Amino acid sequence: MQQPDLAQLQRRFWRLITAPRGVEAGLDEIARRGDDPDARPLAAWLRGGVERLDIYANMYFYRLLDVLREDFARCEARVGADDFHDLVTDYLLAFPPDAPSLRALGERFADFIARHDIAREHPRLANLARYEWARVEVFDAADVATLALEQLAALAPDALPELPLQTVAAARVIDAPDGDGALLVWRRGFLVYERPLDAREAQLLPVLAQGRTFEALCQALHEQSGAAEIEAVQHIAQLVARWTGEQLLRDLQ
Repeated sequence: MQQPDLAQLQRRFWRLITAPRGVEAGLDEIARRGDDPDARPLAAWLRGGVERLDIYANMYFYRLLDVLREDFARCEARVGADDFHDLVTDYLLAFPPDAPSLRALGERFADFIARHDIAREHPRLANLARYEWARVEVFDAADVATLALEQLAALAPDALPELPLQTVAAARVIDAPDGDGALLVWRRGFLVYERPLDAREAQLLPVLAQGRTFEALCQALHEQSGAAEIEAVQHIAQLVARWTGEQLLRDLQ
């Protein structure tokens, strides 16, 4: 047996402690693939064998569990600690982490819940998970300069139609956790805010993630709701003023 170098030992160790179904199953998978024939026996390169590696594997799992507990605390409270533990186990088997950072560990959790058996007992759990993940995403989103009311006030009237409008990265429109309408979740500074949206605003805000002009937004409202053109202009003007005050829009520059 060739003596492994440090890099090979590290790769082997990582593969086994992160194996979704445990160390023994991880060794079987390595043997099946044939890409590391010297992984067995463990005693040749690791004192303590499977039992010792299992300790590290369990520590790794509970670290992942702690991350998901922190990101989805309300989901755990809804279903209880034991069912949440089992749900996380199923999730990690389906979607084991594939990146060094755990930042995105929960990004598929809500969709997974929606397809899981637990959704029959807790039909709104997936919505709650999307809400909690939205709060995580907006908290971590990049900071950008925001449009100020003074900038709006300084615009010439003929510049308004071509005014570029785009929401900041730290904003999401989601279904409310209780299933009653839409909810806006966004961050200002270090605080995360939320408020309910009416049907018009819930349709308009998501399109601003890619950017629109004031005129295009008025046209979208006119087409979506059948509002008269002057009514659409007035309504969008009110919304733009509100969004600016809430620091939801990017700076003009």
